[in-house]
Amino acid sequence: MRDFEGPLLVTGATGRSGGAVLDALTGRMPLRVASRGGRPVGDVPGTVFDMADPATHEAALEGAGGLFLLRPPSITDRKVIARFLDAAFAA
Repeated sequence: MRDFEGPLLVTGATGRSGGAVLDALTGRMPLRVASRGGRPVGDVPGTVFDMADPATHEAALEGAGGLFLLRPPSITDRKVIARFLDAAFAA
């Protein structure tokens, strides 16, 4: 498993797929959950993130060493996804 400089930012952690990733990695590496509410999931700290709101991207990505990205089903516009990916690569 890769050593990260910072926590793995996990999107979609309150759903089935992202939740499975979170379950598999909890205790094995530093994690942070990204969600619109910014609430923690279990012992994993949360951060506010909304893929459709670029104002939340920089703060959510700050200090992250990696990213598990699960596109929200409601977001189908590739430009929205690309805008977030650009921010992630810049971070």
